[in-house]
Formats: sequence, C-alpha cells, structure tokens
Amino acid sequence: MDAPNSGPVKLDLIWGAPNIGRVINRTTRQTSYYLEAGDIPAQKVGTLWVCERGQLLKFFLNTK
Repeated sequence: MDAPNSGPVKLDLIWGAPNIGRVINRTTRQTSYYLEAGDIPAQKVGTLWVCERGQLLKFFLNTK
C-alpha cells in the first residue's frame, strides 16, 4: 500500500556514455571502458547506457 501523499518516483537519469562521462569528469572512451567492465552502476538499454545520477554520485562518493 502506498504512503499517503506519495506520488510517482522521479529519477534523474543520465543517458549515454558521453553524458555519463561529463558527470564523472572522464572521456567518452574512458567511460565506455568502465561501463563495459561493469565498474559503474549502469544498465544498457538498447545501444545506450543509462544510469541514475544519485546512484552514480553515491557510488563515487563511497568509493575509496
């Protein structure tokens, strides 16, 4: 059962390796390598990678 006053969850999605790379300050090539290796929390949808900005930032802030 949903909590009162709860609406749909809004995710801030980042689509594509170039855009993900801009967020993590890496080149598209570096980002693509990390994505293919599974080093970044993302999913491939068709031919594009997608990740949620909050999870991406949390991942890098918690990585030592």
